[in-house]
Amino acid sequence: MIRAEVLTVRTVADQPASGVLRVAVAGVLDEATAPDLRAALDDAVAAGNPAVLEVDVAGVTYCSLAGLRVFGEVQHRFGGTLQLLGMGQAIRRLLDLQQRLAPAGTSRR
Repeated sequence: MIRAEVLTVRTVADQPASGVLRVAVAGVLDEATAPDLRAALDDAVAAGNPAVLEVDVAGVTYCSLAGLRVFGEVQHRFGGTLQLLGMGQAIRRLLDLQQRLAPAGTSRR
């Protein structure tokens, strides 16, 4: 059986006066859907030019390292503050694993 990977990204709060943009991500975040997330976040940042990008990941049902890597890439290009909200246990474990695998004195993106 072939399963179609589904990911949705939508803007839930855009507060230009405070410079905060919040988007919600839901579904499967892996190698197949990471390019869609990257494009959606890049478009959201370009359209709103926020100082803070809040990404609500409470609706993410699965996240691979390829999916997690997107947040680091967007953060690097964006240059503002990127905050992950609503992280479940799976994403927290991936972040912890990524930190432990990084060589001393470096950070992974």
